[in-house]
Amino acid sequence: MRIVGIDPGLTGAVACATINPSSGEVIAPEVHDLPVTDFVDQRKVPDPVGLYDLLRTMTPDLIVLEHVEARPGRGSVSSWRFASGFGATMAACQLAVDGPRVHLVRPSIWKSALGLSSDKAASLTAARSAFPQVADQLKRVKDDGRAEALLLIQYYRQHLLRAGEMEVI
Repeated sequence: MRIVGIDPGLTGAVACATINPSSGEVIAPEVHDLPVTDFVDQRKVPDPVGLYDLLRTMTPDLIVLEHVEARPGRGSVSSWRFASGFGATMAACQLAVDGPRVHLVRPSIWKSALGLSSDKAASLTAARSAFPQVADQLKRVKDDGRAEALLLIQYYRQHLLRAGEMEVI
């Protein structure tokens, strides 16, 4: 199965790997920064067309998308931009897989399941360990979005695949 993990947002990322359903083995993982554009007001926003094109080349069977929400303390303009970017990301995912093969999971759920917190350094360490094939792409502190996209695939491997769950939107 081709599984994609997406950490949405301007510093997010898209990871993809083939997973052997019987063994859980990871084959050929790859990770990319989430495409962004300055289409709106010359400010960066997630690029749904760029994401759609990337996903079509990956040919995923399932996308595991982090289900983010507004954060306390953010201004209304910032929250609106973040929410519209998430909506565009979710729409690109649904269109790219020709149907509802998108699994939404809240950060608190998948991070807790993997024994992680909001500590980005811990996410980087966990992703380097779980995906040594792409550890060279996780060297910088700002690669935390890449790490979390990969860890969404790890969440699929350890929790959804084992449970036989395929709940999708």
